[in-house]
Amino acid sequence: MMKLRSVERVRGGVVVSFLAMLEMVKQKLIHVEQGELFSEIRLRHKEVEKVESL
Repeated sequence: MMKLRSVERVRGGVVVSFLAMLEMVKQKLIHVEQGELFSEIRLRHKEVEKVESL
């Protein structure tokens, strides 16, 4: 049986990871897609356009 502190630590890690993912979506670093209701949610790293300096 997990101790309460262990459960709280895991839950905190999940929350922090989710907030980090939302921030990456906001900054357009990743793309989130879901084909249909209740299907898998997929995360993709957005391709970075290479800008050549003149």
